[in-house]
Amino acid sequence: MNSADEVSVCDQRCGEFKPRKISSYTLISAYQGSASARGLPLKDLLLAATTAQNLFATGQVGQQEEWLDNENEMGGKITLTNIFQDQGVSCLDYSQMIHTPTEIRYSQGMACVDQLDIWRVIKETSIDPFRTIPCKTKPCH
Repeated sequence: MNSADEVSVCDQRCGEFKPRKISSYTLISAYQGSASARGLPLKDLLLAATTAQNLFATGQVGQQEEWLDNENEMGGKITLTNIFQDQGVSCLDYSQMIHTPTEIRYSQGMACVDQLDIWRVIKETSIDPFRTIPCKTKPCH
């Protein structure tokens, strides 16, 4: 995947889904502040970033979105918990859970929309230490 790849995401209000194209690079860059997503494979990072971008665009507190990559046994869930204005800029708070084959990661964060209508993670902190999942039939990574 390179920076020229594009992904369809919602516009400002996802209720009337009007997809627009955003480069993979921009999506991942906007999501790079995610504490829970650190170290994810690029494919899963892009899935999580796209899911977050689409959820944030809904602007609906309590709204929740999930992503899943069965191939890598990874997935996550992100929930919008609050929307507010910070110095005239639309921002929101969210909670997130990401599971990998060996861990469950919980975090809370804040994202704000930039002048290009891209939601950027401003800060995100882990709620608890990552929880280890016991190995099943496959060897642990």
